[in-house]
Amino acid sequence: LEPATESPGQLLARLARQAEASNRRAEYDATLSSYNEMKSSLQSLLESDNSPSTNRSGELFVIRAANAARLRGDWKALKEIGEHAMQLKLQRAVEPISIWFHTANLHDNVAHFFEKAVEAGCVRGLNAITATRILVSFVEAKQYNRLVWAFDAFGKCFAADSVSYMVEAVCQGLVKARRRDEILQLINRPQFSTAPDAIRLSAAVYTTILRDPPPPYPGSSEVTFTDEVVKHIEASGQPTDIQLEATIAKAYLREGKLGKALAMMDRALARSEESAIPSVQNMGRLLDVATAARDDARGRAVIRMALKRKVENGVMFFSKEALFYASVGKLDEMFQLLKTMEERHVGAIPIKMYVRIVEELKNHPTDVLERFEAIAARLSALDPSRSVAVAVGGVGREMDKMFREQRYKDIVSLFQQQRTLLESLHDIDQNPELRLAVDFVLLRSSAAAKQCGDLRMLNQICSRALFYKIFNVNIYDPFITAFYLANKHEQVVELFLKIAGKVLLDGFGAVHVLKSIVSAQKPHLLIWALDALGRHHDTTAMAFMVSTVAGGLLAHGKFDEVLQLIRRPEFSTSPAAHKLGPKTYRTLLRIPSHSAALLEKKREYLREVVTRLEASLPLADQEELYIYIAIAYSRVQEHSRSVELLQKALSRTDQVSVLGLRSLFALLRISTRARDESSGLKIINLALSAASEKEWDPTFFSNMVLFLASIGKIDDLSRYLEDMEKRKLTLSVSELSTLVEHLIYHAEKNPPSPAVSLDIATQIYRLSLPPSPGNVSQTAAITEELTKYLR
Repeated sequence: LEPATESPGQLLARLARQAEASNRRAEYDATLSSYNEMKSSLQSLLESDNSPSTNRSGELFVIRAANAARLRGDWKALKEIGEHAMQLKLQRAVEPISIWFHTANLHDNVAHFFEKAVEAGCVRGLNAITATRILVSFVEAKQYNRLVWAFDAFGKCFAADSVSYMVEAVCQGLVKARRRDEILQLINRPQFSTAPDAIRLSAAVYTTILRDPPPPYPGSSEVTFTDEVVKHIEASGQPTDIQLEATIAKAYLREGKLGKALAMMDRALARSEESAIPSVQNMGRLLDVATAARDDARGRAVIRMALKRKVENGVMFFSKEALFYASVGKLDEMFQLLKTMEERHVGAIPIKMYVRIVEELKNHPTDVLERFEAIAARLSALDPSRSVAVAVGGVGREMDKMFREQRYKDIVSLFQQQRTLLESLHDIDQNPELRLAVDFVLLRSSAAAKQCGDLRMLNQICSRALFYKIFNVNIYDPFITAFYLANKHEQVVELFLKIAGKVLLDGFGAVHVLKSIVSAQKPHLLIWALDALGRHHDTTAMAFMVSTVAGGLLAHGKFDEVLQLIRRPEFSTSPAAHKLGPKTYRTLLRIPSHSAALLEKKREYLREVVTRLEASLPLADQEELYIYIAIAYSRVQEHSRSVELLQKALSRTDQVSVLGLRSLFALLRISTRARDESSGLKIINLALSAASEKEWDPTFFSNMVLFLASIGKIDDLSRYLEDMEKRKLTLSVSELSTLVEHLIYHAEKNPPSPAVSLDIATQIYRLSLPPSPGNVSQTAAITEELTKYLR
């Protein structure tokens, strides 16, 4: 039973465990020191034993070293470790390192690291959230010429909704770079065609493309960029809504195609009875088209729609409305509107709109222009926050400059200096310019406070944002991430209750919120929170979210709620449904061992989960779950089924050889409960090869002696009990009771000699002696059990 000399796989597994323990104790230097010592020999270790388990252990060791560099804030070390990981072709290191650089806003590092990963052939199999964030980093790093290349490097293994997110990220960069041809080439690819198996791009992709269309080619007035995009929308069968139609109309207007802009505007106006409330920006786009056409009827139709649908209009929409009335010569209505603007104190007319209105009024008598200028001056005078908006805007620009220079502490200091100014602001809804400036200051301050780890400042920033009713997801996301990582789960839940339904969190933010609800012991909020977070997430994020909710409910024995969740139509077998993958089923199979009274309910629950698993997962994925299904059956005391699956799992050496001691002991407990010698001995051999004698802790011995007792190996049991005495280890009352129960079971079938029985009973009795002589209840209980055995 003595373990042999460490193999490369065992060495790497031990190093990975030590790195995890060091990181947990915040001893990051120890982890990095261990990595630096092994760095030169990692290649040879991985090549000497080219097995999946050894490779996995190597990946874990390097990832934990990279995490230590991140937690210490050593980005240079993280970059070097990332490059080394790609030299070693460690595929699983790509995802965490990319995300760490991305969340630190080190977008150039993301792009550089990704190129190394592509060279190493390590990017296939990344999840969609990570892929999208990497593409966003290319945009932020202004590496527009590499965007399409990066998109193609991921391959074609993503679900349709995930691909749309990725294409949207690529198009954001290509629009900024004015790459007209590349955008059209991308959306006209066969994978986005009208074929039945092609991917349908979302309306958000087309809106992104058309929000700022590139100018037409010189001399080409026939087919414009917008024509090409609209042709693709119609061919794909993508249903349009008022938001997309307003964007198309404004795009045509920018290209000088007024007739087409008006035709698209008519389609949008025909939707006036739809339930979705159009945004003020889209109403503004439609009004721009009517103004350019000097079309009185259409412009009034837009204004009526805005009033009827209660669109929240601020100074910009009012100004566009005034410009429209000026363009169609309806001066009485224009001055009536300006009077309303005065009464409501909506704020000063933006300078761009002011200039355009003046241009329109130059064709009218001089007194008309003078009257307008007088009202405009009064609007500015009535707007005391106009100067404040300029001041706050200046603070935002200064913060933005600091942010690009990564001077995060200076941003936090500047926010503290300007707190008096910010706290003096009220009713910022009446001044869109001021609201936008405050939003930007809070946005940059929030990101900087997260980088500095300043939780107190993050709390103050989010409180300000809530006070102003600013619901910008990028202000709250740093708070959620930072407080979640700091285990301040109550605060995460408290914030989410205030912003639920008003902010669309991304996949990571959503999972952090749900995990915080679980950690804060508030299972009653889980299903509500899942629904409040919305269904806009892609398949990968949704799988994480469902796993988190299911795990939290199972921990509290809420089996019916979990079944109701996975029975929902959105998780059915239809092509459009979210698929529950192996990782989600792994969570669903974690049946808690408490609540023995719920045994029959647990069995019913397990039967339905396994039936759904077998119906929805391919065989290869099912085989990967044999271990988890076996453990689940053992916990509901269906031992024959659990052992059958355990034997199947043990035959897959590529899976079981990478398991740590904790997982192996979970399997050994299956064999112990079922008293199955064959599977148990296989697991013990794996455990002995996975751990050196120094790692034989009380858990190791308790699992070993219980198994040996369960199969009636009295001699081996005696040796281990003797070893425990030497090491001054003890067993708990329940373990001792179970041990004697197994001995009685075998004694009834095959009684040992009285001498052997007495020796074993004496050893167990000595292990049961309490540390304090006054505490005799434990010894008395075990003495009673041993008396039964000897009898």
